[in-house]
Amino acid sequence: MIINDNSEILLTTSWGNFTHGISGHLFEIIDYYLILKNHFDVKILIPENMMFFEDIIRDKYNLDNIEIKEIIDNTIFEEKPTLVKSNNIFFVDGAWDNIEKLNIIAKNIICFACGTLSILDHNKDNTHILLDYRVYPKIPKNAVNYKKKLLLGRYRKISNTGEKTLIYATGNCRKLEQYPNIPNLLVIEDKSKPVLNLFDKISAYYYTPTPRHSDCSSRLLVECKYYKKKVILDNEVQKYLDDGDDRGLFYRLQDIENNFESLFLTYDDEIINIIKDIIWK
Repeated sequence: MIINDNSEILLTTSWGNFTHGISGHLFEIIDYYLILKNHFDVKILIPENMMFFEDIIRDKYNLDNIEIKEIIDNTIFEEKPTLVKSNNIFFVDGAWDNIEKLNIIAKNIICFACGTLSILDHNKDNTHILLDYRVYPKIPKNAVNYKKKLLLGRYRKISNTGEKTLIYATGNCRKLEQYPNIPNLLVIEDKSKPVLNLFDKISAYYYTPTPRHSDCSSRLLVECKYYKKKVILDNEVQKYLDDGDDRGLFYRLQDIENNFESLFLTYDDEIINIIKDIIWK
């Protein structure tokens, strides 16, 4: 299937041998759509089958029916399109090993850095990388210093304090040899089915290691701070964090502890002018 989109910005995630499913990247798309739509003609591309989309939005956000309908009306669902034509395309997942293999025709490709470090070696004139300069070992071509944020002010307020401890262990990004001996575990392994009212159900989040020992911009840790949920670091995570292997996690935890308001995405966020400078120059 060929996607021929005429919007100014097409917000999406990469596709290829895997799908993201219900993950933080989906919420990144919605967060940034709600900010950017006030300044640009923006659409969303979900490059996979996505059931429960409206339920997911209603569960996560405090939005009225008009806002929810607008999101849905401006979203294209197409599983792994063969070609995408767009004025400007914005990949929130930054999985460069996948992105560079896709058939994309666009004036500008914008990416949040995330995942493999191969994105730092790109040499494309029309590709722009938004990344936290504290985290990455080198600054790539067309780089912009930017820290990913969350639209916490529009998230649904929770009404209950559950007793379960969350373990997020989907196979695409987490690993755990065995579950800890903790009562009342809530384990999420399936990335296609939503767990509604998640933060109403839990009192803590047991943070599990990533295979590459690198988590560039954890959202769940930020949400736990926002919803006043305890965070427990797995012993392996604590070890590679102490060894200095995960700069992304280190600075995320530092910001949560010392500069939490810097993680709030707002309607006047600096990304608006960053994108104007890229696509309107």
